[in-house]
Amino acid sequence: MEQNLSDKISNLQKNFCELNNLFELSLIANQAYDLNDLLQGFSDFLSQNLNISDVEFFIPVDDTYVSVINKSGKASEFEYHHEGLWKLLLESDILSPKNPDGETAYKAFWEKYNLDENINYLKAFKKDSSMPFCICALYPKHDCSNYTDNDFSFLNKVFNYIEPTLLKLIKYKKEKTEMKSLYRTLHNISILYNISQAVNFIDDLKRLLNVILSKALETLQAEKGSLMLYEYSDNSLKVKIVNGLDNKQTEEAINNGLMECTSIKVGEGIAGAVFANKKPIITNLGKNDPRFVQKDGMNDITSLLCVPLIVKGEAIGVINITNKKENKLFNKQDLEFMEALANQAAIAIDNAKLYELATKDGLTKLYIYRHFYMLLENEIKRCARYNHVMTLVIMDIDDFKN
Repeated sequence: MEQNLSDKISNLQKNFCELNNLFELSLIANQAYDLNDLLQGFSDFLSQNLNISDVEFFIPVDDTYVSVINKSGKASEFEYHHEGLWKLLLESDILSPKNPDGETAYKAFWEKYNLDENINYLKAFKKDSSMPFCICALYPKHDCSNYTDNDFSFLNKVFNYIEPTLLKLIKYKKEKTEMKSLYRTLHNISILYNISQAVNFIDDLKRLLNVILSKALETLQAEKGSLMLYEYSDNSLKVKIVNGLDNKQTEEAINNGLMECTSIKVGEGIAGAVFANKKPIITNLGKNDPRFVQKDGMNDITSLLCVPLIVKGEAIGVINITNKKENKLFNKQDLEFMEALANQAAIAIDNAKLYELATKDGLTKLYIYRHFYMLLENEIKRCARYNHVMTLVIMDIDDFKN
């Protein structure tokens, strides 16, 4: 009788502990404000209840699993595969990646991604999916004791409980990321459309290129930018337009052609290599990149995106965007946007050159006879329309072209 009573009390205590754990898990799930907060709560919960030294969570980003929660702060990641370790992981509830001797069984995989060999167990959350939507790594206990059957029973109950909440938040994060990416794409398309309209309506090339450069800096959230064009005379790239300099007088002087910047030879440095190879370069090492050539006023570069200006298969210059704000890094999306923007800039420059060839004398750079008479006719019509007086002064300079 006393034994039965003791068993009942023991069962009641066990049930009470389970209910208490479920209540605590519910609080963690309900109070979490995002996925990372939820995973941090679960990690702390498991660590405290099972005396585990660390609980790490990985979530997929494309085909790569990235560590989002761990006590070491180490940025671990690994790629998804369809065989070997992954096959066992998908078939098991909780998998030990170690062999009976305690050594890591999949050493090549561990070494390839520099994973922590202290990981004792792996749990793949794979509901309705062949690719796990989350992976949990369990580390040794603080006292180095083995995991017991009761521990595994407890872990399975916790994992089964948190799985739906975890799936829901991961889907929400994915949808939010996709929505953010969509809004950014729409914004970029809008910018490109506005610039294509500007190409048609702004006849001042320098002003148009300044608009293009300022929109690039605004969209990519970068500090400075420059546009360099190829000079056939000395086989070099020279800065024609700058935007974002601290000294606005210097910026204006450069843009108006009153001040020359240091030129870069074709093939020299990052800009020279981009021009020569007709391929863009992203470097988030800035001036520490071995390809970077140190020039006057270029000591504060921390990140750089450089794209070629290409017309009919030939490079005519490059656009440089430097120093992404808030210490952020340039990425593939930034590059795709800048390549589209560079196409617009290249078209504008080519159109301006064609227009100059069609309207100006190659030697004197004065308007040719045909264009002069077209402008004269337009002015006569304008004066007639508004009833204004018009004056025409003609001068003949002997041997002007000599």
